[in-house]
Amino acid sequence: KTLFNVTFDLHDVSVTQPDEVTTRWTMSLKAWQLPWQPTLLFSGSSFYKVDASGTIISHRDVWDSVNNNAFLSPEGVGEVLRQLLQVQLTPELETPAYTVLKAARGYELRRYQPFIVAETAMPRGSTPAGGAGFTELASYIFGGNSQQESMEMTTPVFTRSPTQVAAGGVTDSSSGAGEVTMQFVLETKFTDVDELPQPNNRNVRRKQLPGSYCAAARVGGVPFDWEVKDAERRLREALARDGLHAKPGYRLARYNEPW
Repeated sequence: KTLFNVTFDLHDVSVTQPDEVTTRWTMSLKAWQLPWQPTLLFSGSSFYKVDASGTIISHRDVWDSVNNNAFLSPEGVGEVLRQLLQVQLTPELETPAYTVLKAARGYELRRYQPFIVAETAMPRGSTPAGGAGFTELASYIFGGNSQQESMEMTTPVFTRSPTQVAAGGVTDSSSGAGEVTMQFVLETKFTDVDELPQPNNRNVRRKQLPGSYCAAARVGGVPFDWEVKDAERRLREALARDGLHAKPGYRLARYNEPW
């Protein structure tokens, strides 16, 4: 038996020098023997030197989350310990599929697969950290629909800032540009919006979300509005530090009950 269950995603392999091959990868290690079962997440590049016969003669790994990549550097050891001691328990429920392309200092870059949501506008004056709208969406998935069908609860519950709705690129009659909206992710057994029963509540909409790229930062506990805004500020600062530019707005993903 081992301490970690390891998952390794290879994103790219390229010849960067006549005698060098470079790979991009993400690796997750679940410490399943610890009571809180933390998952350590690293991404980076590996540089392989090869000789004339194509045999690898040396290799060097570089993590995205640290500056000092020397073997057993204090920064590297500190990053491992930080993730090992991080206690974040989330429900074992179905969630949208995504791949972490980069695990950097303070954020992750993720590629999400398409998924379907049920959505409702929150009352005027609501903020993304609020809980208004939860009852309407819960009613829909627990039988408040044309087929009286109960669906499984999933994670997370999304709320979107009005700036993000306006910046989504396409404005249609089903979503107001100035709304704060709440979304429930629906089970992956539904592959098309037309397979879903009609909501009894006309304020609940069904929507297919396309695949997308996003930057994500983790916030523990039940966040207040000021904590959400502070997390957005720190996330944008981290992205700017690495030369990345993010669109306006944000989406709050909650893995606990938003009431």
